[in-house]
Amino acid sequence: MKREEQIKKIARYFSVLSNEIDHLNSLNLYDINIVAETFFAHLLNLIFDLNLVNINNIAKNATAIDLVDKAKVYVFKLLLRILLEKSRKQ
Repeated sequence: MKREEQIKKIARYFSVLSNEIDHLNSLNLYDINIVAETFFAHLLNLIFDLNLVNINNIAKNATAIDLVDKAKVYVFKLLLRILLEKSRKQ
């Protein structure tokens, strides 16, 4: 595959994931968020050589952070577009 085709394919998959999250969240189905957080933890681990874990696996509904790498002291908060749109309206 050419590089451009690979980038377009990745962008398409992220688009599908984003839409799926938006649609399920609009139905008050939030379990996909945990799955997505774990997916992004693995992805960021591969890209940046981290050891991120989903904090929800350690403490349910942890506030302020979603992913943590205790060894390298990195934390991430993943925000959903639907929440950002709500906060902009307020």
